[in-house]
Amino acid sequence: MGPPGPTEGIVLTLRRGEASLTGIVVNPKGEPLAGSLVEAFPAALTDGGSGSPAATARTAKDGSFALEKVGNPGEPLRIFIHAEGYRLEKSADRSAGDRGVRFVVKPNARVRGKVVVKGTGLPPKQTFDPFALLSIEVNPKNPKSMRIKGPVQTMMPHVDLGADGSFSTVAEPGPADVTIEMNGYATVTIPTIVGEDGVDLGTIELVSTREK
Repeated sequence: MGPPGPTEGIVLTLRRGEASLTGIVVNPKGEPLAGSLVEAFPAALTDGGSGSPAATARTAKDGSFALEKVGNPGEPLRIFIHAEGYRLEKSADRSAGDRGVRFVVKPNARVRGKVVVKGTGLPPKQTFDPFALLSIEVNPKNPKSMRIKGPVQTMMPHVDLGADGSFSTVAEPGPADVTIEMNGYATVTIPTIVGEDGVDLGTIELVSTREK
Protein backbone atom coordinates (compact mmCIF):
# COMPACT_ATOMS: atom_id res chain seq x y z
CA MET A 1 0.00 0.00 0.00
CA GLY A 2 1.45 3.35 -0.95
CA PRO A 3 1.74 6.46 1.23
CA PRO A 4 -1.38 8.59 1.83
CA GLY A 5 -2.10 11.17 -0.75
CA PRO A 6 -1.51 14.90 -0.29
CA THR A 7 -3.76 16.82 2.08
CA GLU A 8 -3.19 20.28 0.70
CA GLY A 9 -6.32 22.36 0.59
CA ILE A 10 -8.07 20.46 3.38
CA VAL A 11 -9.17 22.85 6.15
CA LEU A 12 -10.87 21.70 9.34
CA THR A 13 -13.13 24.32 10.89
CA LEU A 14 -15.53 24.41 13.81
CA ARG A 15 -18.68 26.10 12.61
CA ARG A 16 -19.89 29.09 14.56
CA GLY A 17 -22.10 28.22 17.48
CA GLU A 18 -20.87 24.68 18.02
CA ALA A 19 -19.07 25.34 21.32
CA SER A 20 -21.05 24.56 24.48
CA LEU A 21 -20.91 25.56 28.15
CA THR A 22 -21.67 23.22 31.04
CA GLY A 23 -21.90 23.77 34.77
CA ILE A 24 -23.88 23.48 37.97
CA VAL A 25 -26.06 25.91 39.96
CA VAL A 26 -25.98 25.72 43.78
CA ASN A 27 -26.93 27.87 46.77
CA PRO A 28 -24.38 29.17 49.32
CA LYS A 29 -24.66 25.87 51.23
CA GLY A 30 -23.61 23.96 48.13
CA GLU A 31 -27.07 22.48 47.61
CA PRO A 32 -28.09 22.01 43.96
CA LEU A 33 -30.94 24.14 42.63
CA ALA A 34 -33.08 22.11 40.24
CA GLY A 35 -35.27 23.84 37.68
CA SER A 36 -33.25 27.06 37.50
CA LEU A 37 -33.30 28.84 34.14
CA VAL A 38 -29.82 29.45 32.69
CA GLU A 39 -29.43 31.84 29.74
CA ALA A 40 -26.32 32.67 27.71
CA PHE A 41 -25.95 35.95 25.81
CA PRO A 42 -22.98 37.20 23.80
CA ALA A 43 -21.19 39.73 26.04
CA ALA A 44 -21.34 42.40 23.32
CA LEU A 45 -25.12 42.00 23.11
CA THR A 46 -25.78 42.61 26.81
CA ASP A 47 -23.50 45.67 26.71
CA GLY A 48 -26.11 47.57 24.77
CA GLY A 49 -27.83 45.48 22.15
CA SER A 50 -31.06 43.53 22.20
CA GLY A 51 -32.19 40.13 21.10
CA SER A 52 -32.69 36.54 22.15
CA PRO A 53 -30.24 34.43 24.16
CA ALA A 54 -27.79 32.24 22.26
CA ALA A 55 -28.94 29.27 24.34
CA THR A 56 -31.10 28.43 27.36
CA ALA A 57 -31.35 25.42 29.64
CA ARG A 58 -33.00 24.24 32.86
CA THR A 59 -30.92 22.70 35.60
CA ALA A 60 -31.42 19.01 36.39
CA LYS A 61 -32.12 17.53 39.81
CA ASP A 62 -28.41 17.67 40.66
CA GLY A 63 -28.21 21.34 39.55
CA SER A 64 -26.28 20.55 36.38
CA PHE A 65 -26.96 22.12 32.99
CA ALA A 66 -25.60 22.17 29.46
CA LEU A 67 -25.90 25.12 27.10
CA GLU A 68 -25.40 23.86 23.56
CA LYS A 69 -24.08 25.85 20.60
CA VAL A 70 -23.53 29.12 22.45
CA GLY A 71 -20.82 30.51 20.14
CA ASN A 72 -17.29 30.12 18.85
CA PRO A 73 -14.77 28.60 21.27
CA GLY A 74 -13.51 31.32 23.61
CA GLU A 75 -16.26 33.78 22.68
CA PRO A 76 -17.10 35.96 25.75
CA LEU A 77 -20.51 35.28 27.25
CA ARG A 78 -22.73 36.73 29.92
CA ILE A 79 -24.71 34.15 31.85
CA PHE A 80 -28.03 34.93 33.55
CA ILE A 81 -29.41 32.52 36.14
CA HIS A 82 -33.01 32.75 37.35
CA ALA A 83 -33.74 30.62 40.42
CA GLU A 84 -36.98 31.01 42.37
CA GLY A 85 -36.35 32.63 45.75
CA TYR A 86 -32.84 33.71 44.76
CA ARG A 87 -31.28 36.84 43.30
CA LEU A 88 -30.65 37.07 39.60
CA GLU A 89 -27.09 35.91 38.99
CA LYS A 90 -25.20 37.77 36.24
CA SER A 91 -21.80 36.40 35.29
CA ALA A 92 -19.77 38.29 32.68
CA ASP A 93 -16.49 36.35 32.77
CA ARG A 94 -17.45 33.13 30.98
CA SER A 95 -16.64 31.91 27.50
CA ALA A 96 -18.08 29.46 25.01
CA GLY A 97 -16.39 26.12 25.58
CA ASP A 98 -16.11 26.45 29.39
CA ARG A 99 -16.80 23.18 31.19
CA GLY A 100 -17.96 22.41 34.71
CA VAL A 101 -18.55 26.04 35.75
CA ARG A 102 -19.93 26.37 39.29
CA PHE A 103 -22.47 29.16 39.83
CA VAL A 104 -23.44 30.09 43.41
CA VAL A 105 -26.65 32.11 43.72
CA LYS A 106 -27.67 34.01 46.85
CA PRO A 107 -31.12 34.10 48.48
CA ASN A 108 -33.21 37.20 47.92
CA ALA A 109 -32.73 40.04 50.38
CA ARG A 110 -36.08 41.31 51.66
CA VAL A 111 -37.34 44.58 53.13
CA ARG A 112 -39.85 43.92 55.91
CA GLY A 113 -41.97 46.08 58.16
CA LYS A 114 -45.46 46.88 59.38
CA VAL A 115 -47.69 49.84 58.48
CA VAL A 116 -50.27 51.19 60.95
CA VAL A 117 -52.30 54.38 61.33
CA LYS A 118 -50.92 56.79 63.93
CA GLY A 119 -53.15 57.06 66.96
CA THR A 120 -54.94 53.76 66.38
CA GLY A 121 -52.16 51.23 65.95
CA LEU A 122 -54.34 49.52 63.34
CA PRO A 123 -53.43 48.88 59.71
CA PRO A 124 -54.96 51.23 57.12
CA LYS A 125 -58.17 49.91 55.61
CA GLN A 126 -57.75 48.48 52.12
CA THR A 127 -60.47 48.97 49.50
CA PHE A 128 -61.06 47.83 45.95
CA ASP A 129 -60.41 51.41 44.77
CA PRO A 130 -57.04 51.24 42.95
CA PHE A 131 -56.37 54.88 43.85
CA ALA A 132 -56.76 54.16 47.57
CA LEU A 133 -54.47 51.14 47.78
CA LEU A 134 -51.37 51.13 49.93
CA SER A 135 -48.24 51.50 47.79
CA ILE A 136 -44.78 50.41 48.99
CA GLU A 137 -41.75 50.92 46.75
CA VAL A 138 -38.05 50.28 47.35
CA ASN A 139 -35.95 52.70 45.31
CA PRO A 140 -32.21 51.87 45.33
CA LYS A 141 -29.91 54.89 45.61
CA ASN A 142 -27.53 53.13 43.23
CA PRO A 143 -29.98 52.26 40.43
CA LYS A 144 -27.18 51.01 38.16
CA SER A 145 -26.87 47.98 40.43
CA MET A 146 -30.50 47.12 39.64
CA ARG A 147 -30.32 47.75 35.90
CA ILE A 148 -29.87 44.84 33.54
CA LYS A 149 -28.59 45.78 30.10
CA GLY A 150 -29.77 44.17 26.93
CA PRO A 151 -32.78 41.95 26.37
CA VAL A 152 -33.67 41.37 30.02
CA GLN A 153 -36.17 43.86 31.44
CA THR A 154 -36.68 44.84 35.08
CA MET A 155 -40.03 44.63 36.84
CA MET A 156 -41.33 46.20 40.06
CA PRO A 157 -40.98 43.55 42.80
CA HIS A 158 -44.19 42.14 44.23
CA VAL A 159 -45.07 43.26 47.77
CA ASP A 160 -46.56 40.71 50.16
CA LEU A 161 -49.02 42.60 52.37
CA GLY A 162 -50.65 41.00 55.41
CA ALA A 163 -54.03 41.83 56.96
CA ASP A 164 -52.23 43.23 60.01
CA GLY A 165 -50.27 45.74 57.89
CA SER A 166 -47.09 43.69 57.74
CA PHE A 167 -45.25 43.71 54.42
CA SER A 168 -42.29 42.07 52.71
CA THR A 169 -40.68 42.67 49.33
CA VAL A 170 -37.53 41.68 47.47
CA ALA A 171 -34.74 44.27 47.19
CA GLU A 172 -31.12 44.53 46.09
CA PRO A 173 -28.59 44.94 48.94
CA GLY A 174 -27.32 48.50 49.37
CA PRO A 175 -28.65 51.96 50.26
CA ALA A 176 -32.28 52.56 49.34
CA ASP A 177 -35.31 54.74 50.02
CA VAL A 178 -38.51 52.97 50.99
CA THR A 179 -41.54 55.07 50.00
CA ILE A 180 -44.99 54.35 51.44
CA GLU A 181 -48.02 56.08 49.93
CA MET A 182 -51.77 55.86 50.40
CA ASN A 183 -54.57 58.23 49.54
CA GLY A 184 -55.58 60.22 52.62
CA TYR A 185 -52.22 59.85 54.36
CA ALA A 186 -48.93 61.73 54.24
CA THR A 187 -46.25 60.03 52.18
CA VAL A 188 -43.48 58.43 54.22
CA THR A 189 -39.95 57.99 52.85
CA ILE A 190 -37.46 56.01 54.91
CA PRO A 191 -33.77 55.92 53.97
CA THR A 192 -32.23 52.57 54.84
CA ILE A 193 -29.47 50.14 53.98
CA VAL A 194 -30.56 46.74 52.74
CA GLY A 195 -28.14 44.12 54.03
CA GLU A 196 -27.32 40.75 52.52
CA ASP A 197 -30.06 39.28 54.71
CA GLY A 198 -32.43 42.21 54.13
CA VAL A 199 -33.67 44.76 56.65
CA ASP A 200 -36.61 45.08 59.07
CA LEU A 201 -38.00 48.62 59.25
CA GLY A 202 -40.20 47.85 62.26
CA THR A 203 -43.53 49.62 62.70
CA ILE A 204 -44.21 52.59 60.42
CA GLU A 205 -47.00 55.05 61.31
CA LEU A 206 -49.11 56.79 58.68
CA VAL A 207 -50.50 60.22 59.50
CA SER A 208 -53.96 61.08 58.15
CA THR A 209 -54.29 64.20 56.00
CA ARG A 210 -58.10 64.20 56.09
CA GLU A 211 -59.84 67.12 57.69
CA LYS A 212 -61.37 66.35 61.07
